[in-house]
Amino acid sequence: NYILNPVSSQIFSIYFAYQCGLMGTLDLSGLTNLGGNIQFHSNPSLNYVLNPTSSQSISSYQAFSCDLIGTLDISGLTGLNGSFSAADNDKLNYILNPSINTYMNYQVYNCGLINTLNTRPMKNLQTLYTQNNSSLNTILIDTSALISYQANNCNLLGTLDVSAQSNLSDFRVYNNPNLNYILNPSSNQLFTEYSVNNCGLIGTLDLRSVKRLGGTILLYVNSSLNTILNPDSSAVINTYHAYNCKLTGTLDISSLTGLGGEFSVQNNGLLNYILNPSSNQLTTLPE
Repeated sequence: NYILNPVSSQIFSIYFAYQCGLMGTLDLSGLTNLGGNIQFHSNPSLNYVLNPTSSQSISSYQAFSCDLIGTLDISGLTGLNGSFSAADNDKLNYILNPSINTYMNYQVYNCGLINTLNTRPMKNLQTLYTQNNSSLNTILIDTSALISYQANNCNLLGTLDVSAQSNLSDFRVYNNPNLNYILNPSSNQLFTEYSVNNCGLIGTLDLRSVKRLGGTILLYVNSSLNTILNPDSSAVINTYHAYNCKLTGTLDISSLTGLGGEFSVQNNGLLNYILNPSSNQLTTLPE
């Protein structure tokens, strides 16, 4: 149930305490050279973790599937890199992140995050998975290295600015009903998914800067979305759904020359014209 750790300046390369019966607090604060591979996940009665101040390289920090409560402070772990997961902790409200320049995969989905998640100190995030945090309103990011951004089923508010994420190729923020605007990146990366369905998008969604938009594009059920500005893209698009919006006038998809698979824009009563592309892709229209 409990581990009483030493006060030690010895370098740790492995600290494994996963799938135990740890309870209450795990105090690591005396391990001033904690590094390597740290795993204490799958302890369903573990509520708090006290981390040290350590500059040792940490390739993996796994705290998922516990019962962490309140705030997890990892700001002193300035050697963190590789993989961090505190997912599946539904009482975890805040995370204090370290200032680092290393590449990171960051997973905090299925938690109880509240208000703002500040990842700005982490300058080279590559993947960010924050989905299923129903009280998370704002995500602060300061990186151009991000490849995958998943923040679906949160409560993102107002405008989401991902314009600096020039390496983004997987973007999913669906089911955020109070999300009104998205500022997209100028990107030459091949997109495999762009999903913003079931949000509260208003006015115009400008995708023109996403030059290799492809894969799955889900824009449906945005009842105040009037206009979609599509890019010049020859990437293969297997799904383009923009039904149950409020598209008005003309929808120009003529520049999406890789469009095929499923194309669906039904239930847009003010949509008068569609400019279709020249495409050799097989397209399936909805019945």
